[in-house]
Amino acid sequence: MKRSNGYDMTEEFGNFKDYLGIDERTSFIVQSIKPFLLAELETIVTGFYRRMRTHPEAMARFPGGEKQLSRQEVALRGWLINLFDNAGDLESGAAQMRIGAVHLAAAVNEELMIASMNWLRIDISDVIRAADLPEGIGLYESIDAINMLLDLNLGLILTSYWRALQERVMQADRLILIGQYTAAINHELRNPLGVIGTSAYLLREALKDDKDGKTTKHLDKIDRSLERANSIIAGLLRLLRVEKPQRQRVVLGEFLAEQEDNLLIPPTVQAEFRPPLDQEAQAMFDSIQLGQVVENLVRNSIDAMEGKGRLIVEIQNGPTAVEILVADDGPGIAAELTNQIFDPLFSTKSFGTGLGLTLAKAIVESHSGSFQVCEGLDGKGVGFRIIIPHYLAPIM
Repeated sequence: MKRSNGYDMTEEFGNFKDYLGIDERTSFIVQSIKPFLLAELETIVTGFYRRMRTHPEAMARFPGGEKQLSRQEVALRGWLINLFDNAGDLESGAAQMRIGAVHLAAAVNEELMIASMNWLRIDISDVIRAADLPEGIGLYESIDAINMLLDLNLGLILTSYWRALQERVMQADRLILIGQYTAAINHELRNPLGVIGTSAYLLREALKDDKDGKTTKHLDKIDRSLERANSIIAGLLRLLRVEKPQRQRVVLGEFLAEQEDNLLIPPTVQAEFRPPLDQEAQAMFDSIQLGQVVENLVRNSIDAMEGKGRLIVEIQNGPTAVEILVADDGPGIAAELTNQIFDPLFSTKSFGTGLGLTLAKAIVESHSGSFQVCEGLDGKGVGFRIIIPHYLAPIM
């Protein structure tokens, strides 16, 4: 099971389960007591948010107040049902690994995550103590099974939290280093690049009668190289000045339709734009900035497929976040490169600036969202999933 950065968590997940003692008996116990837990699901959820409301620091994560908490209650119910249905399952574990990165984006500290899991532990244990358990299922082994399951999920969440934090620190260090040189590069190169451009223009004017076009062909190369050099400098400056998102209420179906209208899709590319099922679904984000991200990803896909292939752009609205997926069936990205594609100035294109994905990731993170690499279409290509949590910019 590969994470978005190419890391394979299968072995670690198995080791973690072994450390905790999670086995087939654990899963059997959870499945046996699941009916009692589901019957008291509202009690568990209500108890969790009753405790949440008594902690100002916890409530600060929910600036939308009661409306936002209502959406979070729906999400918690879904999380608990998945927890009981997939006790110790690898796919469920992968979902927990994503939660840690989202909590980092939401500025939820690890103390609050540990306390939150403990609140669930208390209420679920109380439900088990009050239940008439099936024959052969003991009280204490039932509580132990739930505790091991919660410990497993907490461990996965905290692991991804710290890994995401480390990645963010490394990225910040790289950007600081780039920032130290960008101003000097801009100052030192703009003038000579301008001189080269002016000289190329004058030469082109003087060679209007170049009948075989051999000389003007070289001037074309100069122009393209100048354009690339200026694009790199401009991209570096944009990267260092990613503006704070101007969040507005966005109707997701209309946003997707606008992207489809604005994008230049070759007729040889089979592009499919999939709006959310709810035509009135809305979210809060900077539509211009995220539109730039979608445009960049679509353009990258078309370039990678060399103008031929299949492409989807999908947007979904969940109870906690809006997700945008751009995926293709092109050649994909080599596994050893997935850790590098977001690095500034890294590019697999012969004439790429190496800043498109870096800037796209910076825009998504400025929305406190996450940017993940995932599988492409039909086992081919590559996909990029953008997740923008609702609770960081609530719809009032």
